[in-house]
Amino acid sequence: MLKEESVVLNSSNSTADNTHSLNASIKALSNCCFTLKAKKSFGVGDEDVDKDSERKRLKTNKHSFVPLFNNNVYVLNIDVNRSRNDQFLVHLSNNALNICDFETLTSIRKIPKWDLNNSCNAFARYYLGKNDSIFNGSFNSNLILVPTNNSIDLMDLRESKMYKAAISFKAQTVNENLNIISFDYSADSNLLVAGSEVAVDQNAYLMLWDMRNNDAWQTWSESHTDDITAVEFHPSKKDFLLSGSDDCLINLYDLTQEGEEEALLLTMNAEDSIAKIRWLLDGNKFTCIMQNESIQFWDEDSVKPSLVVDRDHSIIQSIDLKDCRTYDSAIDMWCEGNEVYFAVATNDGLSTVYRYDDNKSKEPFEVHTVLENGHHSLLRSITSVKDKLVTGGEDAIVCLWQHVKTDADKES
Repeated sequence: MLKEESVVLNSSNSTADNTHSLNASIKALSNCCFTLKAKKSFGVGDEDVDKDSERKRLKTNKHSFVPLFNNNVYVLNIDVNRSRNDQFLVHLSNNALNICDFETLTSIRKIPKWDLNNSCNAFARYYLGKNDSIFNGSFNSNLILVPTNNSIDLMDLRESKMYKAAISFKAQTVNENLNIISFDYSADSNLLVAGSEVAVDQNAYLMLWDMRNNDAWQTWSESHTDDITAVEFHPSKKDFLLSGSDDCLINLYDLTQEGEEEALLLTMNAEDSIAKIRWLLDGNKFTCIMQNESIQFWDEDSVKPSLVVDRDHSIIQSIDLKDCRTYDSAIDMWCEGNEVYFAVATNDGLSTVYRYDDNKSKEPFEVHTVLENGHHSLLRSITSVKDKLVTGGEDAIVCLWQHVKTDADKES
């Protein structure tokens, strides 16, 4: 059996004894932590172990959870400070932001509310500037980007009160109240892009800023006819950009070209509204999570998806694992090293993480891990950091997950 321990934290009434006990628990658990990617972590010692028995070992147990928030709010998004991996940012449905600490699993700072926007994918996130970026070219791991109506604000966490943005990237349109619902920044941290809802003038805007000088570099309104719900820069080609919309179109742009018409390289029809876009490993393929909870896999130069997974997909249903039943919501997709993963969840809080291998055309999916006994309502966010997963959901709980060593692991 897998070892399971849990630590319930009260962020407002912690005592010295509780802190000592918590630190001891975390230290004990960290000694038996394995990477999610290593098969030996799951006790698979022999090459001839059948797939079903291997999959049944791929369950991770909650080692801590953080009921930081009351049940009147959802956890909408979690973003990890990738430069340090010691803190994460939680965006709540009531527009509150909390900075949380990995070691103590407590909220260490609450950011004052103002006109935050929690629509679609416009969630606050860390900004990891490069050396040639803003603030006189110096690296700074204490910055967050916060979407508001009509702008995206860059906030400096070193400021004690944070009632004012360090830099505000304002929309340059005739609309006084433009609702920004998606944003991203480029691989070199120099360009910022945002997508808007359809404005009063009946245009949906795609806006680009040069972050080094707060220059509203481009403002486009011809490529989409409905809300621009997803934007994603290429992970290595800093001038390549994808956008997705409620008009069911996916657009690919080359930002080295002048003007909207010239920059638009390709338009693809997904035949449903797009919720999220994620580039895959080699950067020549991407995936879309749709508003109807299906997942589409695309080549960047194709006219239709190479694979579509929905809640009734035979590949997922055919996996012989009792916990992998039909899902209710597609949560997210991410890459670690040379591996691609995506997570789906049910309304009762159970989530299944799959590994995707596009080199296996007949069986491209395998169960990577099952997250159970942590949440009791639908997940809204999942993110990976080192050998752990962090999840947040509609039950107002943040869970930190890691694999623990079994007796079979110790013997092997």
